[in-house]
Amino acid sequence: MRRGSVTCLFCGQTADAKYLRSEGRAGRLGQMPLAVVLAPSSASGEGRGGGQHGKTYRPVTETDRRNYAAAEAALERIQAEADEGLSLVPDEPIPRERERGNSGFRVLFYGLTHWGDLFNARQALGAEVDELMSRTGLLRKQGENVIILGPRERAKDRDLGETGPDGRPAPLIDVLHRACLLWNQGAREALAEFLAHSGYTRDESLWTVAQALSEILPEGDKEKQMLQGLLASKERVVTEVRQERLFEV
Repeated sequence: MRRGSVTCLFCGQTADAKYLRSEGRAGRLGQMPLAVVLAPSSASGEGRGGGQHGKTYRPVTETDRRNYAAAEAALERIQAEADEGLSLVPDEPIPRERERGNSGFRVLFYGLTHWGDLFNARQALGAEVDELMSRTGLLRKQGENVIILGPRERAKDRDLGETGPDGRPAPLIDVLHRACLLWNQGAREALAEFLAHSGYTRDESLWTVAQALSEILPEGDKEKQMLQGLLASKERVVTEVRQERLFEV
């Protein structure tokens, strides 16, 4: 990006500032991870007085993409479970005066009108990592790393994907993991019954997240195979879910 114009890293085409701002205000600017920023750790003796200084970068891996997709799904459900009227991500509008002056703060020109627009899903979810480890069992600390668990690692959770005692649907990722396990077991009737009561019967986002995770997982990955199998049987599963609901009526 230079003087307001931006050049595509893939095709080399350049768009000027006027076009970029117009697309942003129309809500057509997306985002995708390109690199991971690494900062020296003070605990390792690097950084101040310890050798390495500044930030370094590495390419995004399939694991990074998988984690980001899971963060989007987790944030969506955590937001839905929050107290009514309370946003976990700052939703106050950015003051219009930020457009003017010499502050260098020009995000309003690009359609970013609220403070929460400045954070992606992974950043917004950062404060909820402890909760995801203790309450939902989605994350596990492994040495210095935090890993996202797949369906097989969560199979022992008997309540995985079940509607809560207060009637609230389970997090989308929990429902998806339970559906994968039931599909893998060949439990067609149980799968249809589970999805019929999950609260996601008419929610296309379940299948959208399944498709996104399937595309970013490496070939040969067991979770990828489960997701692909579930997606391949989508039409049959949806039909059986409808029949389950008709039977209940």
